[in-house]
Amino acid sequence: MTIGSIDYVNLNYMTFEEVVQLVPPTITLNSPSTQTTINLGQTITLSATASKPNGNIIGVSFYAGNTLLTTVNTAPFTYQWTPTAAGTYTISAEAFDTDGLSTKTSSITVIVKTIVTGLENKFEANGQSVFPNPFGNDGLRINYKGNFHYQITDLKGVILLDGIGTENIVVGGDLKPGNYLLTIENEQGKHVQKIVRQ
Repeated sequence: MTIGSIDYVNLNYMTFEEVVQLVPPTITLNSPSTQTTINLGQTITLSATASKPNGNIIGVSFYAGNTLLTTVNTAPFTYQWTPTAAGTYTISAEAFDTDGLSTKTSSITVIVKTIVTGLENKFEANGQSVFPNPFGNDGLRINYKGNFHYQITDLKGVILLDGIGTENIVVGGDLKPGNYLLTIENEQGKHVQKIVRQ
């Protein structure tokens, strides 16, 4: 509107639009815990919780490294994973919402060990040895070059003995009778062996 040489704006009617800021979903990887160790062929539960303050979650994906394991579209967001190969895996989860946004968790580590089914009375290689097997109250003798890390677990992967050895040590005499897995690792590599406490 113009009065004389001056322009005026009519402010009797104005509209306002609400600006909605989109917020990405939140997600937490609940299980497994990092450094979880399982045996090859064993199943482990992957579990996550996800939420969205102003929308809906349409799916949660689970990854081993960059490999998609599965996508779960409804809560509870869980997956029963059975690794097909031994090794160390980095597990993560990612939530997707109805706004097209996503959030990915940080990775945790899962270690999958090979089960050695054969029974060696004496392991010997490169001047290193483990004997006798089976063993009794006198324990299991480990003769290795230099420093090495050893670990004894039950067949479910529960760690029973864990330590550092040098040259020649005796372990396992206090174990209950049964079958176990012995892992030895040094600069030359890793050795996994089934052992029997009589």
